[in-house]
Amino acid sequence: MSLSRPASASVPIRPAAGMRRCASVLWRSLATCAPGSFSNPTTGTFGATLTRTSTSHRPSPSMCAGSRTPGTRGLGCSGRRRAMPCMAASAAVRRGVSSVSVPAGVAWINGEFVSTAEARVSIFDSGFMGGVSVFDTLACWKGGIFKLRQHLERFERSAHAAAIPLPLRGAALADVVVETTRRAGHRDAYVQVIVTRGLRYTTPPGPQPSTLIVFSIPYIWIGGEAKVDSGLSAIVPSIRNTPVSTLDPKIKNFNRFHQHLAGLEATSAGVDDVVLLDQHGYLTESRGANVFLIQAGSLYTPALGVLQGITRQTVFEIAEEFGLPLHERDLTPYDLYTADEAFLSSTAGGILPLVLVDGRRIGDGVPGPLTRRIHDRYWERHLSGPDVTPVFA
Repeated sequence: MSLSRPASASVPIRPAAGMRRCASVLWRSLATCAPGSFSNPTTGTFGATLTRTSTSHRPSPSMCAGSRTPGTRGLGCSGRRRAMPCMAASAAVRRGVSSVSVPAGVAWINGEFVSTAEARVSIFDSGFMGGVSVFDTLACWKGGIFKLRQHLERFERSAHAAAIPLPLRGAALADVVVETTRRAGHRDAYVQVIVTRGLRYTTPPGPQPSTLIVFSIPYIWIGGEAKVDSGLSAIVPSIRNTPVSTLDPKIKNFNRFHQHLAGLEATSAGVDDVVLLDQHGYLTESRGANVFLIQAGSLYTPALGVLQGITRQTVFEIAEEFGLPLHERDLTPYDLYTADEAFLSSTAGGILPLVLVDGRRIGDGVPGPLTRRIHDRYWERHLSGPDVTPVFA
């Protein structure tokens, strides 16, 4: 396997000269700076330009601390003809957006195919403003999508539970997923399906059409592909997983700020990932991955407070095929520290060995033999059989 994780770059936005001095102008003259984005929310998109449309909205000289000549005509706030601060800021934003590097691929957004570099969603979309969205992630491996039906069925359950209407479902949605993946051209691809509640710019929010997105980019490995051989390190962070009483993890959603905070702890500790506990101190899951322990030839995995992962279910099937006992039950950090082997399961990487947690070596400190067997069988199943949907046939 010769894959690499697609790199992403930050967006460099440099402050324009005079922005601090004239900050009040920006706030009090938003209609002047951004008539397209603010007067018609449906046109507000990431990377939208800010323009001035008429002199009727020109701020008075008293609005700008830098004004020297009251009543002076022109674009500036002084006697010199210069750009309004909002225009300078707009130029800085445009320069930043143009330098963004995104993974090469194709996206389908509400019926339109575009390159991932051209993909845009409104800044007023509820998925951006309120996190009102659900999603599912699929893998295309060697030209075939693995468990397409199962992933889309879970996606539809998540949308139903979140009361987000789906513009497409069933075979129609499956066709879009396959065609998006085909157009992207990556035989090993990371594919995602997302739906949000649509635009939200009224109070209270009124009914709007949902935003449906499918994209396909090069395949992504949690921690990088090399970790399949060397194993992942992790910590049990101080941040706890979201209680089921707040948000059921069976709804696969993007409300993951707690995982972001837990990830910051992992970065500070110099490890790859985290294993989150629930409010009672039991193991739940990692960030986007389920957790398995192996002890005396048996598999153990948390029963409650976890996503019902498609890869998790595949591990169940492989365990049955191998004749390995499997138990869903409450597990503590002690059980993880003292396991013979441990691994994470995720569409983004498959079976990923855990070899070090909170400074404790798991087993021999290297990926164990049963983990490797399960890993090998998992990827074999991606090559052929009833769970594989050909994309390029």
